[in-house]
Amino acid sequence: MPWVAGAALMAAAPARPVEAPAAVSTSPVDGGEVAIVEHLGGTVPLDAVFRDEQGRPVTLRSLIDRPTILVLVYYRCPGVCSPLMSGLVEVLDKVARVPGRDYRIISLSFAETEKPALAAAKKANYLAAFRRPFPADAWRFLTGAKEPIRAVTDSIGFRYQLVDGEYAHPAVLVFLSPQGRIVRYMSGLTFLSFDVHMAILEAAAGRISPSIRGALLYCYRYDPKRQAYAFNILRVAGTSAAAGVFLVVGALTWVSARRSRRG
Repeated sequence: MPWVAGAALMAAAPARPVEAPAAVSTSPVDGGEVAIVEHLGGTVPLDAVFRDEQGRPVTLRSLIDRPTILVLVYYRCPGVCSPLMSGLVEVLDKVARVPGRDYRIISLSFAETEKPALAAAKKANYLAAFRRPFPADAWRFLTGAKEPIRAVTDSIGFRYQLVDGEYAHPAVLVFLSPQGRIVRYMSGLTFLSFDVHMAILEAAAGRISPSIRGALLYCYRYDPKRQAYAFNILRVAGTSAAAGVFLVVGALTWVSARRSRRG
């Protein structure tokens, strides 16, 4: 989706505002209705029924029988969902845990209009992206109706908006214990293998851990006068400028210290 991404991803985004339809909440995109409100220690609705890639009904209870990484996406997402799942593929290729035995992944579309055929196509694409064999049963791609989807999003505090046919939403991994308990959130688009490895071990023990927050920026802002979302170039530019100043000051300090030691 085009409203939530890291600075590097969003720096190339167009400045064209996206008009918000009247029926959509006017909450700003970096607060209010688009956010993660963490429910650490809570439990996902295990009896919620969805459709798997083959169109078969499944409950979360039937799938969450070991540490599970839950990823809320929508499969037609033109922006952050693909980098999020690609980042997951990249890091899991480096994690020294056995998929299917030590953990599983569930990708759940929060767009009730998406169907199993699309989920199956996405699953094939991401399984093919692994450099080492990844069991098909270890990563499930689900779709469902509005009510069970809402039950899951509410349980993990995942808040999103539909704006002009596309969704504004956070990018986050949610780690669940084998009992469906929420033990950790991990935000961002790229992840460290050590962090994911430890999150899987902690999920296996049912141990709640502090969230790991990546460099996730909401680079679109809501303009209440225009009633539109626009690219927040000032935020990106300000972040980049601050980083640049920090690097320059650090470099000058290092050079000065070297000269002092030589003198």
